[in-house]
Parts: sequence; C-alpha cells; structure tokens
Amino acid sequence: MGADGIDGISGDDGDDSLIGNAGDDTLLGGDGRDTLLGGAGRDVALGGDGDDTVNGQGSVDTVAGNEGDDKIVDPASEIDESFMLPQSVLDAIFGA
Repeated sequence: MGADGIDGISGDDGDDSLIGNAGDDTLLGGDGRDTLLGGAGRDVALGGDGDDTVNGQGSVDTVAGNEGDDKIVDPASEIDESFMLPQSVLDAIFGA
C-alpha cells in the first residue's frame, strides 16, 4: 500500500494486490493474477501478464491489463468490463 503523495508501486511474478492512495500513483502488477486499486489520485495502472483486476476507484486515468483475461472496473459507471487489449495497442500506449 502506498503512502500519501505520489507513489510508484511494482509487484513481482506472483499474485499481487497493489493499493494506491490520494496521490498520483503508478501501479505495475507484473506477471501473475494481480489486483490493482487506484485510489483517489490521477493514476496509471498496468496489470502485466496474467488475469488481472484493475479497479480505478473513480479516478484512474490510464489502465491496461496486458496479456491474459483482464477485468477493468469503473465504479463511477457501475459497469464491469472484461477484455484483452491487443499487443499493438499496449505498444502504442507504453512503447514497444
């Protein structure tokens, strides 16, 4: 879990739970089945390879799941979206 302010939090090859805070956070899940919770700031969340769940908590600006069956949750709309972004889209967002 990040402290107040701007944080960069990285997971590893296991199943990670990364929780942002009120600041602008960067959450990188790595491989595995990760859960990323953005927090209140303007965040970037990238799940990495594996089946990930990304919950923007109403404020995540940029999210991507990468490889695997990923679930993107938008509590503002109360709609859950499940999809996999193609590698070409991920390369365009994050660089090849």
